[in-house]
Amino acid sequence: MSVHPPQANPAGRQLAGALVWLRRDLRAEDHAALHQALRTARRVWCAFVFDRAILDPLPRQDRRVEFIRDSLQGLDEALREMARAHGIEGAGLIVRHGQAEEEVTHLAQRLAVQAVWASHDDDPYALERDRRARGRLADIGVALHTVKDHVVFERAEVMTASGTPYGVFTPYKNAWLKRLAAESDAAIAEHELRTGLRKGVGDALDNGTAVVLALAYPDGRGHVEEALTHAHSLTAMPMDSASLQSIDDAVAAEIKKLPDRPDTSS
Repeated sequence: MSVHPPQANPAGRQLAGALVWLRRDLRAEDHAALHQALRTARRVWCAFVFDRAILDPLPRQDRRVEFIRDSLQGLDEALREMARAHGIEGAGLIVRHGQAEEEVTHLAQRLAVQAVWASHDDDPYALERDRRARGRLADIGVALHTVKDHVVFERAEVMTASGTPYGVFTPYKNAWLKRLAAESDAAIAEHELRTGLRKGVGDALDNGTAVVLALAYPDGRGHVEEALTHAHSLTAMPMDSASLQSIDDAVAAEIKKLPDRPDTSS
């Protein structure tokens, strides 16, 4: 049972199949691993494994397990609805019970996928499990890719000036909030560019009009509007159908390259 776009092999979907290994991320929306799988593969399966290494020590009746079971039922229906929206019937969630890395490897081999996508999990047991899974998958020629998903900042994204983890909460909180403010400004700018310009670009292409994109500095909506008017840097892009397909990636990449916003007050 799989979730995949209807018939098509659009640019960028180079893999025939991919498997999304769900763990702490039991949802179908705003899901980084699922997004990457759908972006890179023409057919995608989603699976969850009731890991015996975690479950066996628990009592037979455990509310945490009941919550997971109920969440899986909701996720299965959400995936079916997603597939039906694309005219695909019979899709849904694959659920297994056993040693997680073994079950995922067996599924990947049975489904003949080229990649497995999952969200980062930094629990010590999870890190070791993923290390074993990566090795098993590599033995059958399948890549394991993990991505950030269920936290705002992770791992080395918020560190002290010397590059070490914070040992005191208040300085960490202040650094976290400062990083969040900067990321929020960038996200607003990128959202404006993606949602505001996408329709205009599409309409212009439909009318046979040449298109130039002015890339704004990522520091908030007001500065976005100002920078679009006073932008000192323009990037020319060939706006054929192939480049339109990848406009999200291109805009995001160009935003990362921009220098600090210059003073335009004079």
